[in-house]
Amino acid sequence: LLQPSDYSSRVSLVHGMDPVPHTLRSNPPELGERTLGVRPSADGNWDDEFTHRHKQVKVFAHQLLASTHSRDTYNLAYRSKLHPAMTYPLCISSMSLKQCNKIDTVLRAALLPALGYARNLPLGIVLGPLADGGLAIHCTHTEQGLRKISTLTGHLRQGGRASSLLRIAIDWCQLLAGVGYPILSHPTGNIPHFEACWVRTLRDSLRTHHL
Repeated sequence: LLQPSDYSSRVSLVHGMDPVPHTLRSNPPELGERTLGVRPSADGNWDDEFTHRHKQVKVFAHQLLASTHSRDTYNLAYRSKLHPAMTYPLCISSMSLKQCNKIDTVLRAALLPALGYARNLPLGIVLGPLADGGLAIHCTHTEQGLRKISTLTGHLRQGGRASSLLRIAIDWCQLLAGVGYPILSHPTGNIPHFEACWVRTLRDSLRTHHL
C-alpha cells in the first residue's frame, strides 16, 4: 500500500507481450475521481463533487448575467439545461446541507432577477409548486434526499443485485449504529458516532423533512 507521501510516485506495469511500461496513476483517498459523471472519493467525502457543481452553477449564473433574453427563455434554460445536469447525480452524491445551500444561493442570486423577481423573495414562494403560485425552483438538498428515497424504494421493490447491496449497506450501518431501533424508521434518534455515508445522508434527509 502507498503511504500518504508516496502518492506522487510513479508506478508502472509491463505486460509480457508489450515491453513498454504503462504508468499507473495513484490518487490520494481524499481526491475525487470522476466515475459516470459523479466525483466520489475513496474516503467518502464529496468535496470535489460539490466544487464541480458549484462551478457549474456559477458558469450558468454568469451566462444569465451576460445575456439579454426573455424571462421565458431563462426559465426554459434553467429547467431544460441546468436542472437536469445538476440533479441526475443526486441519488448517488452525499453533499451536506451547507454545501447544497451554497449552490442554491449562487443560483437564486442570478436566476430570480433574470425571471423578474427580487433576490430576497421568500423561500416559500421560490420553492413552492406552480399550482400554489410558487416558482418551483428546486432545493438541491431536498432534491438529493428525494432522489435517494426514490432510488432506495425502487431497487428494494424491484429486487436484484442492487437491492441486495442496498440491504447489506443498511444492515451494516444498523450494526455500526448500535441502537435497538431501525435507523431509517426512526431518523430523529441522535447517533453522533454514525459516520458520514450514503445511508447517513439519507437518514439526515428523512429527519430534516420529517419523513
